[in-house]
Formats: sequence, C-alpha cells, structure tokens
Amino acid sequence: MDVKNSAPSSVTDDPQPELPGGDRRLSVVATLLIAGLGGGILQTVGPALTADSVAPEERGDAIASNGTFRAATLLIAPLGVGALVLAMPIGVALGIAGGVMLLPALVVTRSKQPVTMIAPSRTTREGH
Repeated sequence: MDVKNSAPSSVTDDPQPELPGGDRRLSVVATLLIAGLGGGILQTVGPALTADSVAPEERGDAIASNGTFRAATLLIAPLGVGALVLAMPIGVALGIAGGVMLLPALVVTRSKQPVTMIAPSRTTREGH
C-alpha cells in the first residue's frame, strides 16, 4: 500500500489549514497589546503621581499604600468578575464591574471637600 495515496486529500492539499478564530485573533492580540501598554504606563506613572501629590516626609507611606491597593486590586478584580460571570451573563457581570470601578470617581466628584495636591518643592540654582 502506498502511504502517499492513503492520506486524506485535505491534508495534502492544504499544508497550513485555517485555524479557528482567524480574524478574531488579530483583534485579541491588538487589544492585549493596548491593555499591556496601558498597564505599563499605569505601573510607572502611578507611583510618580503619588510621590508628587504628598509632602516629602509622607512619600514612602503614600507609595507603599499605592502599591498595596494596586496589588490587591490586581488579585481581587479577576476573582470578583469570575465569580460574577459564574452567577450571571458576562454582559451583566462586566456592567456591574464597570459600575464598581466608577464609584471612586463619583465619590471624589461629589465630595464637598476639594481634593488638593501639594506642589512638589523644587530647588533651583541661581544662574541655571
């Protein structure tokens, strides 16, 4: 028996078969790339903004608090959304997650006390 002739024609005719999800894979890769860039910027800029928004003697505590809350969020958010998806449709679960993410912004904008930032002290040398 000839091995060449016994193979199905679809395997020999198409050396690289189409993978499932063809065009969707590109959009997923693009979305993950944008999310990764945003996450990288947030990881870098967040502590810098935190350090600039407090007095010099409070910088260590502020940066530590920022890192603690960021790490807790990175752990809890996927677990919470995963639990919601198990209990309800994904659209509803993501809507609830989005609403929860908006709560801090609503609290800050509706607060009667304005949020103030302490300007960083800058030292300058004369003549420069």
